[in-house]
Amino acid sequence: MGMGSVNIFVSANTSTTERITRPLVHPTAFYLVSLSLGQTVTVGVAIMGVFSNISNLIVFSKLGLSETSNMNFFALAVSDLVTVSCYILLGFCYTPLVTYKDLTYLVMPPLQTSLGYGSMLTALMSIERCIYVTVPLKAKNIFTQRRTGFTLLMFLAFEIAGLLTHYSIMNFELVTSPLTNNSAVLKFTYTELSAKVEIYALLVFTSVPSLIAFIIVLVSTQVLIAKLKKSAAWRQNIAAKSGVDKTSSKDEKVVRSVIFVCAIYIVCYTPNTLLFIFSSAFPQFHVSDEHFGSLVLTALFVANFFQTTSSSVNIFVYLHMSSKFRKTFKSTFLNK
Repeated sequence: MGMGSVNIFVSANTSTTERITRPLVHPTAFYLVSLSLGQTVTVGVAIMGVFSNISNLIVFSKLGLSETSNMNFFALAVSDLVTVSCYILLGFCYTPLVTYKDLTYLVMPPLQTSLGYGSMLTALMSIERCIYVTVPLKAKNIFTQRRTGFTLLMFLAFEIAGLLTHYSIMNFELVTSPLTNNSAVLKFTYTELSAKVEIYALLVFTSVPSLIAFIIVLVSTQVLIAKLKKSAAWRQNIAAKSGVDKTSSKDEKVVRSVIFVCAIYIVCYTPNTLLFIFSSAFPQFHVSDEHFGSLVLTALFVANFFQTTSSSVNIFVYLHMSSKFRKTFKSTFLNK
């Protein structure tokens, strides 16, 4: 049985009708998805992401952070590194080797923080490039190194406030271990107040900012693509004239890099965005629901895989689009 439904069983001893709600996803299918995506594929991609983001940090630090684009890419690599590290820990928590499952409650807040920060950062990058291609003369005065750094710190402070909110409402109690019956372990518990604060904190610091950022990135990417096409047509018309190609071609490569990064973000964050919108419209579509819970968790495994991919593959964009990045990468890691 692949999909379940609500079935009615009549008790043999009584005339009452008992409704038994079955999960939408069969336990066997859910286990296979959990094992393949949650514990194998996603973790494998995340491990690759650790190495790729560390490489990004090293290369961008060598290139220097005087340019605002490098500052943004460097900050994005930090955010992505935290994201993939959290997904590795979560995958490890779901394995039979870990009996203390409440460890996941400690890992989730940093993950939510990094996802929210990465979303806002991607939105900032897309807006910056939009202004650069529309009003290039004013853009450099708007996006100075100091202002960009201040904005990045403000985003970080906002998300850290959310992180501290999550941790401040956590309640742990010493309980007897169900495995040993004698050793005490910390058990995570929710109070009515902490449950409400957790929901609002998730909305304010992660879900809503990420949704707004997603819309901004979606619109900005369309603008960048349109401007890039217009620029390409303009270049063809003045191909005989020289002197303007050198500077604008460098800016164009940055624009292309941002477009690719934004496109990856849009594709990989669409499942999670749709899941958030759907669960907001239908409150019963929640992990705690007996009927929909398994389907929601399955969708979350898929969304987590895409988010992990988004946080792991930017290095290929940089290697393909930036000759400076490629040269520095080869000299640093390949001795070329």
